[in-house]
Amino acid sequence: MKTGGLRNVTSVAGYLPDPKSGEANDPLVVVLFLNHDNARGAKGRAVLDELMKGFVARGR
Repeated sequence: MKTGGLRNVTSVAGYLPDPKSGEANDPLVVVLFLNHDNARGAKGRAVLDELMKGFVARGR
């Protein structure tokens, strides 16, 4: 567990349903974070959004 704050970090986490069945029985858990001076704000969020789109498009 982490308490407190982190500077220059942008993150996203969640799960994707099983792409074969569309069910949440066997989800793919995704946790992405960037830790860099440029990670905060729109630039970091855009990178994470593109990575997440790749996971969604590929499924497993």
